[in-house]
Order: sequence, then C-alpha cells, then structure tokens
Amino acid sequence: MRIAVIGGGPAGVFAAGNAADVSGGEVVLFEKNSKPLKKLFITGKGRCNITNACSEREFLANVVRGERFLFSAINAFSPDDTAAFFRSYGLELKVERGGRVFPASDKSSDIVKVFLRFLKDKNVAVYPNCAVLDVSKNANGKFAVRVRGQGVEAYIGANFKNANRGLKNDPMKYAGGNAESGITKYAGEKITAEFNGRNNDIKYADGDSESANTNVKNRDGEYAGVNLRNANLNSKDDCGEYDACGDGECYELVFDKVVIACGGLSYPATGSDGDGYKFAAAFGHKIVEPRPALTSITVVQDVRELEGLSLKNVTAAAVFGGREIFKEFGEMLFTADALSGPIILSLSSRINRMNFEKLKIAIDLKPALSEDALDGRLLRDFKDAVNKNFSNSLDRLLPKSLIRYIIKESDIPPYTKVNEISRIKRNNLVKILKNLTFDAVGLGAVEDAIVTSGGVDLKEINPKTMESKLVKNLYFVGEVLDADALTGGFNLQTALSTGFVCGRSGLCAEG
Repeated sequence: MRIAVIGGGPAGVFAAGNAADVSGGEVVLFEKNSKPLKKLFITGKGRCNITNACSEREFLANVVRGERFLFSAINAFSPDDTAAFFRSYGLELKVERGGRVFPASDKSSDIVKVFLRFLKDKNVAVYPNCAVLDVSKNANGKFAVRVRGQGVEAYIGANFKNANRGLKNDPMKYAGGNAESGITKYAGEKITAEFNGRNNDIKYADGDSESANTNVKNRDGEYAGVNLRNANLNSKDDCGEYDACGDGECYELVFDKVVIACGGLSYPATGSDGDGYKFAAAFGHKIVEPRPALTSITVVQDVRELEGLSLKNVTAAAVFGGREIFKEFGEMLFTADALSGPIILSLSSRINRMNFEKLKIAIDLKPALSEDALDGRLLRDFKDAVNKNFSNSLDRLLPKSLIRYIIKESDIPPYTKVNEISRIKRNNLVKILKNLTFDAVGLGAVEDAIVTSGGVDLKEINPKTMESKLVKNLYFVGEVLDADALTGGFNLQTALSTGFVCGRSGLCAEG
C-alpha cells in the first residue's frame, strides 16, 4: 500500500509517522518548503506552545468549532499522550500559566527535532521543496498526484557522501542505503559515475545504468517523478537531517491513499496558501469560507496614541445589538488601528462569522470593582488630589499612556479642578472605565492570523478516521478542517490528535 501525505506540518507529520508505524505501507510526505514544520518553528514566538495540560473535557471546552467532531480524536490522543510522546524522545517540558505546555528549553527547534526523528524512526520518505499541484482519481481508482519539485535527494535517513548516494529500492524505501566512494548502489545496479541523470520515464527501481546518466523505470509503471541531479548531497539543514536539491520538474505519481494536511491560509510564507481547499473542492467537498481566527480586531476609533499599550487583568466583551454575547478576562494591547493581545485573539475566533455592523467591543478596565466601589475609589483619589487638575488625578488608577484618551472620552476638560467635578460627570467617568467601547469594523488579515477558521466541512468527514465520506481513501487532518480552538496549545493538539487517528485508525486499514 502506498500512502501520500501532502503537507509537512504537525498534522501531516503525525499522520505520516503513525501510518508508517502501523500500516505496513510505504509512506511519502510532500512538503513545498525546504524543510517540514516551518510554521511550527515560529509558533509561540519561537517557543512553541505544543499542547495544554488539561483533561479531555477541558480541552473540548476550548474548542470554538468542531467540539463534537473532535471528541473521538482527543480521547484517542490526549494532551497527556502528547506530553508522553515528547518525553519518550527525551524532551523535557514545562507547564506555564493557563496550562500552556512548552519545551523546557523554550526552543521550538527542539520540538521540530523530535518530529524529524519520529519521521526518520518510522522510515517515512520526506520530499521537501515538492509542491503538489493537483490530486485526482485515475482509471484504476487510485490517486494520481501531480508534483513539482525535487526527488529522493531529500529523503531523511539516507546517507550523504561525496556527491554519491546509496539508495536501495525496497521498493520505495531509501533508509539505510549505503554510499560507497565512486559507486552508487541503486536497485541492485552499480553505476561507476556520479549520479547525474534524471528519471525521464516512470519511476524508480530496476534501473538501466549508463555512464553519467541513468534512466530508471519501475516494473509496474506507477511511481513517476524521481528527479536526480548532481548537487551537494553533503549539505544538511539546521537540524542535521536532510538536504534538498534538484530543479523542480513536474511528475505524476500514483498512490492508494492520500492525506491532505496543507493547513489553512494563515502565514502563507510557511506554505499554508489554501491548496488543501482546492484539492478538497476538486473531489466535491464543501469548503466553509475561510476566515481569520486568533487575530486582532480593527476598530473605528483612532487609537494610534495607545499603540503599544498593554493592559492586564481587564475584561473584553463582544456586544452585538446591545447584548453581551462573549467575554474574556486577561491581557490585551493596542496596535495602531486595532485591539490585540490574548483576550482579543480569543474574541476574534468567536465573532469571525458575525455581522460587524452591530458589533462593539467593550473593555472593563476595573473588572474587580463594581461601579459603586469604583466611584468610592475615585472619590478617595480626588480627595487626595483636591487642588490638582483632572489630568493629574488619575495616575494611581490608570496607566499614564491611557489617561489622555480617557479624559477625552469623559468630556471633562483636563484642566478642571477635581473638586469642581460634579457627581454626574464622575458617574459618567465610572461608566467609561467600566465600559470603554470600540466599534469593531473587521479582523486582521487572514494571512496574519494565528490560525484559519473554516475549511473542509466536518459533516463530510468521518471523525474516527478523518476519511472523507465522499471519496474512499482520501483523508483530511489539521487546520484544513473546519475546526479551530482558542489560544493555549489547543490548535496544535487538534493537529496531532487528528493526525494520530488518521494514521493509526484510517490509513492502517486496507481499502
């Protein structure tokens, strides 16, 4: 059985490794970047919040969309299982506020290294710099995958030596090949020249060798597209695992099963550019409109003077048509034209499918105090500053950079003496401090969002295997699905759990 996994993010890597472990098939992972897990490397500002130390029930409570769908996957591979997986590779973890789990080193590269070792241990063939152009079913009912990119030079686990490569055809497994000086073993043939040729025909194995060029064909004509070039095969990437070379021609390969793990639309520079939606739609799948999630909320008000201001222990509420519908407590910050920070990111995921014409964001700057208690606090502060101007009376209550903005909102002239401020004006100030309101006009660009909300409709996917209900032997995992969660490691856990059940429950079955 031959399995293709398209996309080298956490979901694709976990699906590929688990499938290789239990299916007995040959698993190939295609990644359009020069190495897998590029987005993971920058996650959490380079620290990588890999999961959350919570129960399955608590996890599902933090899922914004897809809670029922993810029930089977999260119970099959829980946050505890994720922690155990990394510890089994010797990686120490730590738990921070809110249950967020990070590598003890605070280096996302340590997470990446574990995943690469996992792929190597399971003999997954990884093809970086390989972009999948389209996927279709051929006349034999198998999947034709058209690829542009490099070939076997990129395989993790092969040995590199003096620009010669030792490859043994097993038939498609390259791990363990031995390179000898001046001699390359390839499917049983010895070639006493540099491997400078390319596979012009269909696939590898059973090659016919010629000096300096080798054209190879596979007996059954199925695996096209191995393109071998004489390049620097000694180079290694940062993690010391593999290199990528070749020039990127187009080939068509045939597989029994295909996993779409291309991610969403967020951070397209890391490879998430919506290809997965295109592949899914080509097979008749409904795509729920992709929208930004865990992103900033742009507002009508001019907040440029507040740019960079961070607020702690505040609440932010989404108010729709005058009714509070969602509320979050914690930290937030201001950008040049938007609200951002953890609690705003969470709100953005909850409101990203709403009509923004009636939507407001209300900030309670003092959620621990009732209006009466806050009024009492103001009276005490005003008493201590009885002869001061209003503009100089709020220093103990608010951050300095916020005072000017609040004064403008209050309509109290800044040079008014505090003993001249009426009760009505003071009560109005209390209401502003408890309900600082902004008119929401939209969200940050989906390209800049932490994750994408929307994707392949969950009604068309089997939640226990991640197999399409429309097309047999076609699977979807990770962010390409219409499932997303709040910040705190929940989205990465979703990627791993869906990849796990796909690899071990879906791809292991003969189909």
